[in-house]
Amino acid sequence: MMHPIERVSVWETVTRRRRLTNVEEAARWLLERWPTGTVKPRSYGKALRTCLDVLNGKASPASAREALVKVADDAGILDQA
Repeated sequence: MMHPIERVSVWETVTRRRRLTNVEEAARWLLERWPTGTVKPRSYGKALRTCLDVLNGKASPASAREALVKVADDAGILDQA
């Protein structure tokens, strides 16, 4: 079962952005596609844990989206356009 979230747009490179629209995709992106050379802020662990908690039925998709926005903003890769 997919866990949809309101779209979060992040920069993977200076010219390429990714639009994340569900918790599964967000968790995969955090684990496998975090931009090379971008420091993982302290909020990274919480974002990943929250995404995994949603997949295990222990948190809401909205809380995962909130944590995802925070980690992307903290890392300076949140696309606010």
